[in-house]
Amino acid sequence: EMVGDKSVRQIFLNNVNAHYNEKQYQHLAEQLVQSMDTGGRVKLQWTDELEFDIKTQTSHPRGHIDGPSLEKALMEAAKKSGRTVTAVKDMPPVDYNYGITPSKDVTVTPDKPLTAEQRKGVTDPVPKFHWDFIFN
Repeated sequence: EMVGDKSVRQIFLNNVNAHYNEKQYQHLAEQLVQSMDTGGRVKLQWTDELEFDIKTQTSHPRGHIDGPSLEKALMEAAKKSGRTVTAVKDMPPVDYNYGITPSKDVTVTPDKPLTAEQRKGVTDPVPKFHWDFIFN
């Protein structure tokens, strides 16, 4: 256990690449229901834009934690615990600047970024959706 019961007022999950399955969403939801204080808020942002892999030259889902999947899991976890969670949907995303620096590619470092040719097809993970979950 990282934090105490009902001790967290706010968490911001921003473009978290998790590739969660249903069981993993359920585990996350159970932890949030246990940890979030009354009136606490989980701010969630994600995008459904594909990620381009420069090595394989293919696109694939980023696997961000997404609102509909987390909402389903939170509602189930809240019901079991006797709590309620309200989803506030379609909020404007909070804009953040992102850069692409593949951590596993030893040829790309902060002093040697991707070339224009390597960046073809690469899109930064700009948040497209923003939902808040409020715990009672």
